[in-house]
Amino acid sequence: MMIRSTCILKQAPDHFIIKFKYSSSFLLHSSVTPSPIEETGEDFASHLLSLLSLPNWQKNPRLKTLVPSISPSHITSLFNDNPNLKPQTALSFFNILSQRSNFRPSVESFVSLLRILIKNRFLNPAEKIRISMVKACKTDEDARFSMIDDMKCVFLEMLDDEIMPNIYTYNSMVNGYCQLGKVDTAGLYVNKIVQAGLSPDTHTYTSLILGHCRNKDVHSARKVFDVMPKKGCQRNEVSYTNLIHGFCEERRIDEALELFHQMDDDNCFPTVRTFTVLISALSKSGRTAEAWDLFNRMSEKNCEPNAHTYTVLIDAMCKEKKVDEARKLLDVMKAKGVVVTVVTYNALIDGYCKEGKVKNAIEVLERMEKENLKPNVRTYNELIDGYCKGDSIHKAMSLLDKMSKMKLSPTVFTYNLLINGQCKHDHVDSAYRLIGLMEENGVVPGEWTYSPLIEALCRSSFLA
Repeated sequence: MMIRSTCILKQAPDHFIIKFKYSSSFLLHSSVTPSPIEETGEDFASHLLSLLSLPNWQKNPRLKTLVPSISPSHITSLFNDNPNLKPQTALSFFNILSQRSNFRPSVESFVSLLRILIKNRFLNPAEKIRISMVKACKTDEDARFSMIDDMKCVFLEMLDDEIMPNIYTYNSMVNGYCQLGKVDTAGLYVNKIVQAGLSPDTHTYTSLILGHCRNKDVHSARKVFDVMPKKGCQRNEVSYTNLIHGFCEERRIDEALELFHQMDDDNCFPTVRTFTVLISALSKSGRTAEAWDLFNRMSEKNCEPNAHTYTVLIDAMCKEKKVDEARKLLDVMKAKGVVVTVVTYNALIDGYCKEGKVKNAIEVLERMEKENLKPNVRTYNELIDGYCKGDSIHKAMSLLDKMSKMKLSPTVFTYNLLINGQCKHDHVDSAYRLIGLMEENGVVPGEWTYSPLIEALCRSSFLA
């Protein structure tokens, strides 16, 4: 969504499974303007099919020319329109594209590939693709809901084609529903496992633990965890980590730590996620000494901290007003070869802004940009908040203009910060214009949008 520039504002008056059938309404009602290539999608798909039909197509120079222009929608069209494409070819082509840093497969592109793989009974590669798809959907709630609908349709089509599901297929269904916290529906598929003469395994029970934890029902998750050995299922690192995370979410950290120390009894070793979950929970509870103790123990367990682990600690240090020490930890992180993310830099920027050191925060932003890391909306929200609290509303407004140039869409929180900043100085007209800009850009004002405006109007009436 394109955002009007603030220059205009200033001049204003006041195991594999997925659906094979897609809703055509998505394509018909899409508001995205197609690129020149997408306008001739059929021709482009035919070019790709022609290329993939050649012997040694991987070494064909045309491939190198076409690859940068290929989008996930092209892949979806190619695979959906050519269901008889050799599964080896489809998989190899998909993998080549996935190696590009700027190529992010969509749920639809994953599904179109799964259709070809399952039809040709390439079940092991299909399971790997299914796992990749789940990971790709983890941060996208809408995609996860879409994925589970797709999974159900694929499951039913398998039955229609008289392909008997195996334990991997059933587990994929159980896991998919548990990811969304739909444990009751997942339980129906657990019953189907038993009805098919199969036995629920470690993956089945581990998914159920996850599902119960997603529902904040740690009691039921613990019951599943406890029953696993009685059912002959070995608990693994993921079983432990899911339950530990559930306890941490409920702030039952001591019980989480007990589980952590129990892992050795099951011959399980904490993963980087296990450590990070606990370090995060301890830090948020103010038990920073214990968090650092766990961090130091990671090396003893041959477990190297990742970007998330460092970010959790940097964020905790910033909240304790130890921003300079947090910056040193960032340097340690880089020295160890851990890739710094936007989230890590945002934690540091927020720490400086909370201390009123916006100049230092801007230095971090510049360092971030030099490393070709693109700031996101949260980055700018933190800087805008810092400027507004420091009575530099004009600098905060300039950041809104910069967001527009970077094609970042301000949120209601962004506008609320700016409106509050304007109202602090009784710039009621500017606040009104910001509300108008919100509505033009499709952002719905909330109750906190109007509160500072009402206060400013009351002050001006009282002074009058």
